[in-house]
Amino acid sequence: MSKETRISDDLRYELASAARSTAASNRPKSLLVLATVLFAAAGIALIISLRARDNAVQGYRLQTERQVTVEGLALQFEALESLGNSTSNRANEKIDDLFSRIEAAARDAGLNEQPRIPVPTRQPLQGAIKVTYRYTMQDASLESLLAWVEGSVDAVPGLQVSSIELTPTPRAWSLEVTFVRWERAS
Repeated sequence: MSKETRISDDLRYELASAARSTAASNRPKSLLVLATVLFAAAGIALIISLRARDNAVQGYRLQTERQVTVEGLALQFEALESLGNSTSNRANEKIDDLFSRIEAAARDAGLNEQPRIPVPTRQPLQGAIKVTYRYTMQDASLESLLAWVEGSVDAVPGLQVSSIELTPTPRAWSLEVTFVRWERAS
């Protein structure tokens, strides 16, 4: 004989409410919220540290480039100072046959065409004049073009290569070179 037990509706609601609150206490939301906040903070810290690292790397590269530039300038200053202290200071005197020497270097290098005489750019700077010569040449042989540049620097005392740009074309190489020479102010 089984006795059927029937519970009242009020008791059933009380038991359901107690079960709900027990289930809620078994699932603590505060730990989940805390973990989410910590994860978000870690993500923000990661982003900030990555940006700081990128800035540091960029600063390092900039300082390295500056150091290379300064070392190059120091070598140039040493060379200019040694030329200024020497008794035979031909490197900074004006040369009347400069263009002829550059043309002779082109012939010696075996170039097919002679370089056109450029219009020199003169920039006076505290007792010296910076003279810039820009040449544009084309030839099938890259070696000949580079030999001409090297021969020009060797043939003219004090002549330096400021910039050089090589561009391949379908049948030849195009070379744009800028020579710089420092002369004494007269």
